[in-house]
Amino acid sequence: MECACMIDYDIDSYCMPVRSRAVMVRARKELGCVECARPIGVGEMYEHLFSVWQQGWQIDRDITRTCMNCLSVRKALFCGSWIISAIWEEVWNMIVDTEGQVSSECVLALTPHAREQMLDMIDEYWERR
Repeated sequence: MECACMIDYDIDSYCMPVRSRAVMVRARKELGCVECARPIGVGEMYEHLFSVWQQGWQIDRDITRTCMNCLSVRKALFCGSWIISAIWEEVWNMIVDTEGQVSSECVLALTPHAREQMLDMIDEYWERR
C-alpha cells in the first residue's frame, strides 16, 4: 500500500478559494493550529495560509495556521485538496476504510507527534472492533 494519495477529495463539491497563498513562518506569539487546536508556541514554524473566498458578490478573507504535525499529515496522506479543520476526521475515516491497515511508510512520513496521534487512532480502531 502506497502512502501518497490515501485521502482524495472530489473538491468540485466543496467551495474553493479564489486565491490562496501559503508560507512557512516562525510564530512570534502563541497561536492555535486550525486542525488540532494545539498551541503553536513562540519560535515554532507553522504554515500561514491566506485565502480569498467569493460567493456571489460577497468576498471573504481568511487566515489559517497549521502546525508542523498536522502539515506532515496533510502532505503525507492527502492528494492536494483537503477541507480546512477536518484532516484528523478524514484520517479516522481512512483508518476505518482500510480496516486499520495503514502502511508503515505512511506512518513514518509523519512528525513524531503526528505519528503518535495516528498510532493512537489505529489502536482505538482495533479496540472498538
